[in-house]
Amino acid sequence: YTKTKMMKVIHALDYGSIQNLQLVDNVPTPKDIPKGKILIKTHSVSLAPGDVRILSGKTREIQGPPSLPYIPGGDCSGSIVDMGTELPEDLGYDVGDRVAARFVDGPGGALAEY
Repeated sequence: YTKTKMMKVIHALDYGSIQNLQLVDNVPTPKDIPKGKILIKTHSVSLAPGDVRILSGKTREIQGPPSLPYIPGGDCSGSIVDMGTELPEDLGYDVGDRVAARFVDGPGGALAEY
């Protein structure tokens, strides 16, 4: 993992079905990790019924996404590659640990390499 690397993501340019999802391979890897967050090298992801509902746009007033293009997916597993300013003893995790995550701060983001 390097902070200058480009990553692949699957994103939606507009609301609709999962058929609207597109692979993009030139998105910058996140550089600045916000406080309380970690960066995960994604190994697996899932799309739940709620993700499909958000993609449809039928619940955008209450569920988002806040803007388009949008990277869907709220569940993933992988390995921690960056912890920003967090210390292992504060979070109970360290770089290299394998984790499963569910995104609770907002919709989406899991269908990306990081």
